[in-house]
Amino acid sequence: MYINGVHDTYDINQNKIIGIRPNAEEAIKIANEIISMKDHNDRDLLNLASIYKNGMHNFEPNLNKAEEIYNYLINNCSSEDVFIECKESLDYINKFRVHSWLNLKIQQLPKLDAAYFERQNRQIPQTRQIPQNRQIPQNRQVHIHIDPDTLTYNQVMFIENQNQTDLKNYNDPQNTHNTTVVSTVKQSINNLEDLAISLDNNINQDKTVKDIYDMLLLRKQTDKIRDAIKALDIITNDNTKLMSTDKSTKEALALVYNRFDTLVKEQNIPRSNLEDNLIDSLSNMIEHDQIVCKTGQFNNIVSTLDHIDPLVSIRPIYAIREELLSKAAVIKNENPELENQDLRDKIITDLKKEYVSSGILTDDKFNVEVGSWINDIE
Repeated sequence: MYINGVHDTYDINQNKIIGIRPNAEEAIKIANEIISMKDHNDRDLLNLASIYKNGMHNFEPNLNKAEEIYNYLINNCSSEDVFIECKESLDYINKFRVHSWLNLKIQQLPKLDAAYFERQNRQIPQTRQIPQNRQIPQNRQVHIHIDPDTLTYNQVMFIENQNQTDLKNYNDPQNTHNTTVVSTVKQSINNLEDLAISLDNNINQDKTVKDIYDMLLLRKQTDKIRDAIKALDIITNDNTKLMSTDKSTKEALALVYNRFDTLVKEQNIPRSNLEDNLIDSLSNMIEHDQIVCKTGQFNNIVSTLDHIDPLVSIRPIYAIREELLSKAAVIKNENPELENQDLRDKIITDLKKEYVSSGILTDDKFNVEVGSWINDIE
């Protein structure tokens, strides 16, 4: 309970049902207890490193400590997936520091989330020698001291049952911190921006915000509407850009909202449905009276149009994995003259163009995902 808490929700009349805040002090205590056990695994350390990297409400990130854990795992982990995640996290930390030195405002990239646990027991290509059945030296165990008086709500990512291998009900229920969610959100917002540029649409952000306020004020003033207004207030007054997209949440909101008229006209979607989606997205940003992280804000806004607008498609890693397999089958069926290595090369080339060149997957992630099954294709 203190690891995940219970999220706020609303009843049928949009009155808030108060959830239970996670207890970060107990969550971190449990994490350290697990790490001290002989049968702990790489994910236990990775979970703790992500807390240091991303921080928590009223608990600032400690990049030096996170870097220490990631470097240890890179040299000692027994999983190619963990190796890649650590490498990407270290790349982020270095980029964060460069931006800080240049005095550029950026926001945190997402935490590692439970979607990665799907891959824990999956066979992976062994591209390097990794020690098995290791034990962490006593002097490398990590302990955190937090003043409980400073703790407030945060979605602490931690998985109690390490044996789950098909985990789709994430502790982060909105999949905010899934890295492929972030990359597909970025792709979606780029699609919206490219269309606006091609149509020479001059989107007025201030008018967009005013129109949304007017819409919200016309609704019955329930807890849900009040939360939506609270979130809109915060978005309106924060022009900080998310590092992964180089856009502010206000810019994303304007791009999303200004698609409403086109979707009503071209797809006959009732405008009230689109407005209801936007209200859901805004109100979901308020958890235990606090705004979610910048990444969560951004993802919620774009999800307003998910699978409604053909330009917007947000997919977590397990959905991408299923797509890769399905498209590999299509490529095989469409190229009956190819077999063995020629067919495998064709599949890799086509999929890499779609998923790596577009930025949905990094080259390392692509190699791990496709590498787990490509040699079985004949």
